[in-house]
Amino acid sequence: MSVPPAWNRLTDGDPSRIILCSDFTATGRTVATFTDLAQVTGLTPTWYETAPPDQGAEAGMATDDYVRRWVDQLPGADAEVVVVAGFCVGAVFAAPIYQAVCTRQAVPPLLLLFDPEQPSPQLLLRHFRELLLNMRQYLDEGELASVHRYCEQAPVDRAGMPELADWLSDRFAEIATGALVRIGLDAEHSGQIAATFRSFISYLAAAAGVAPVPTWQQGVAISSMDEHSGLNPLPPAERGAAVGSEHRFPLHHTTLLSDSSVSELVTRLVRDALPAGADR
Repeated sequence: MSVPPAWNRLTDGDPSRIILCSDFTATGRTVATFTDLAQVTGLTPTWYETAPPDQGAEAGMATDDYVRRWVDQLPGADAEVVVVAGFCVGAVFAAPIYQAVCTRQAVPPLLLLFDPEQPSPQLLLRHFRELLLNMRQYLDEGELASVHRYCEQAPVDRAGMPELADWLSDRFAEIATGALVRIGLDAEHSGQIAATFRSFISYLAAAAGVAPVPTWQQGVAISSMDEHSGLNPLPPAERGAAVGSEHRFPLHHTTLLSDSSVSELVTRLVRDALPAGADR
């Protein structure tokens, strides 16, 4: 089965039943991914994951452009989608993907939301700060000072999300590219790192244009205990109203998709959702 350009195939399983995953993955990512989850569950459907636009192609893309890119190219036209899953902000885009699947098949898939999180200006700023400070060993004093200065100057209260994403991307490139070239990384590879950040932060900004909660209320949330991730920052009443049900695990956000206890729950939920007698 050919794979649409907007999707990546993660496993070669049963092509008649598929699992669609929404996430942003990139080279060098240290957070567990749906590839990890697929390996530890051993579920037989074929797993697919959203592919981000090629670096640079995100320029000028609005929320609807991202959504159409994935829903217009849903894999497996004759296959049954048994699960739509989303991780972190990927859970936001999982909502319109789930709705698109529901229009093409009679039986709705299971909707699984792993640390589902709606993007905010503060989230974009946090990623800017954390990614640069994780590079602190390569930054000189002036560059470190620039990180802190830009965090204070960032127009989080007066710019729209796409404008804020561009502002942060420009300053990330200014700091990171200069530092990486100085320590010996060639301009092409240091530029790729800056381009990956721009692609990621633009993805987060675009997700702010989706209102996922009405769809999330039909789903199952699987949450870590990371206080900054997923539903954890929300007040209890708002948290409870955001999703259909929730399972919490004493895990860090970074290991949620690779933990054996999470995979056991996912396997049970998926098998319970499949028709009796189905090959699971």
